[in-house]
Amino acid sequence: MIQSFRRHDGLTCLTSSETFTKKRNMIDSPWYVQLLRPQIFILAVTLSVIPLESITAQTAEKKETLKTENQVTELQLRTQAAAALRTGDTKEAIAAANQLTKKFPQSPAAMLTAADTLLRCGKPAESLVHFDEYLKAEPNALPYLWQRGIAQYFAGRYQEGVKQFEVHRSVNPNDVENAAWHFLCLARADSFEKASSLVLPAPNDPRIPMEEVLKMLKSGDTSLVKNRINTVPESSGERARAEFYGFFYLGLFADAKGNQQEALQWLRKSAEDAPHHYMGDVARVYVQYLISELDGNK
Repeated sequence: MIQSFRRHDGLTCLTSSETFTKKRNMIDSPWYVQLLRPQIFILAVTLSVIPLESITAQTAEKKETLKTENQVTELQLRTQAAAALRTGDTKEAIAAANQLTKKFPQSPAAMLTAADTLLRCGKPAESLVHFDEYLKAEPNALPYLWQRGIAQYFAGRYQEGVKQFEVHRSVNPNDVENAAWHFLCLARADSFEKASSLVLPAPNDPRIPMEEVLKMLKSGDTSLVKNRINTVPESSGERARAEFYGFFYLGLFADAKGNQQEALQWLRKSAEDAPHHYMGDVARVYVQYLISELDGNK
């Protein structure tokens, strides 16, 4: 059937019913609908041929990929911190620790790595924040955190250090180092005399000269440690280890007595050639701590 319609310029045209209907729809539709009509058609066709299960699977895959990337990033940062510590690059180690706490505040492993790293880099107060965050997530780990006790000493939290080393003995009863740090914290929290009377038992520590260090804490006789070191041949690999630990705890003992100048002399000898392991780094931190203490007392 032939029908007429009026164009926008006022002219009247004749057309078939089918064509008229199509034209009328186009004329009645807004201009932006006419422009988008082909795209809407393509989108509708595309969605009709993509299964919903495929879209869901792709979304889940993307989420899993992001999760994996985050896990890898945490591992990379922890590895980066450890590598920096091994080479003595404290700046890089601190940067990695700070990134761990910023990006992964809910990860206990990240908090523990950051705490250890910051302590070994000479930031005990900051490390304690993350040790405590770790303990909130892992409260049963408290007896194992001897490092936290060291940080508490350097941060001036002596009584807390006493408690930390006492509880650590429940899982590590033969460690003379634990007894020595407990001694130091107690001497600062109370008195040198009380510390001497309450030395924690630590039998059968096989390291030279740890047995003599334990006796020194009780008797005050520093010659026991010095003489034991000298029994180890200088050509022996054991001599360097004996000197490191012997000098370290001669320094700690002097610090507990209040003789920080003597303590600094011993700790410098201990730290001088110390490897970049945990206690080697603590020796270097101890040196800086004593220097700061002596400068503050001037």
